[in-house]
Amino acid sequence: MTVNNFFTTINIYFFLAGGIVGVVLALITKFCNRLIDDYFKEKETKRKKKRKLASQVIEICTEGSSVAYNVMPGSQRHVQLVSAQIEGLDKSIADSLRAYLGLWVLCAMRQTPGPYENKNPTVEDIKFAGNLQREAKIIEDSILKYVRKWE
Repeated sequence: MTVNNFFTTINIYFFLAGGIVGVVLALITKFCNRLIDDYFKEKETKRKKKRKLASQVIEICTEGSSVAYNVMPGSQRHVQLVSAQIEGLDKSIADSLRAYLGLWVLCAMRQTPGPYENKNPTVEDIKFAGNLQREAKIIEDSILKYVRKWE
């Protein structure tokens, strides 16, 4: 159907088709913009979470190395919590952090007052503690190397 005017000829079918195509394109554009915005918000949230966890892991490793693993950690629960949170991002780092905590506690246990305190350490005890400290330092270096990339 066409409408003739002195200056214009309007084809109503093309006019309707163009309007419908315009509405469909606007809806698709709006939907795609929403998906893109959600993607980048999620990415930014993950980045912030990684930075926060990286800061906490660096604090934990600094605490351990500053006392040469000879004093019990301030809060073992906090270390376990951080490793559980990291597990969602990278399981290998979480496992390394748990191993690090285990070595730290094992090294500090005999030097902390209590039922496991070793008041008269032998040469073997000192060598054993030294080996634990070296292993903990190796694990700490690998953890920090990876976690510093998150900052």
